[in-house]
Amino acid sequence: MISLLTAVSKGSGYYVAGSNAAVQKTTGKGYYNPDVTVVKGQPAFVSGSNAIITNPYLVVEIFSESTAAYDLYYKLPKYEQIDLLQGVTFVDRFDQSVMIAERTDKPNAWLHTYHYNLTDVAKLDLFTFLLSDLFADLPNESQ
Repeated sequence: MISLLTAVSKGSGYYVAGSNAAVQKTTGKGYYNPDVTVVKGQPAFVSGSNAIITNPYLVVEIFSESTAAYDLYYKLPKYEQIDLLQGVTFVDRFDQSVMIAERTDKPNAWLHTYHYNLTDVAKLDLFTFLLSDLFADLPNESQ
């Protein structure tokens, strides 16, 4: 996913970081470590940190069997409260599906779009990709 987003955004002024970059929560203390964080422009960090980003544009969570419910039902509502965040993408490698939560022009209104077919094109801003490209070369789980 990092390679795909980096390739799509090359030369467009986006910064793509892996799970070593954290995203500051709006309410309460703390942060999340999404699997991928995209910043439009230069990343801004919490004072005294070079890893906790305060201006995420897009975050990506890759589901695992143990984190899927937590990511979707607990983290998504918290992500949607981050003012600068424009989208959250959830990737389910087991079902080979993608869900994109995208901020709308209405306050506190997000559009959730689901992609279930490998021929589907997932899109958020300039980030457009075929599901078949995203899930290409996945190892067979039965092996």
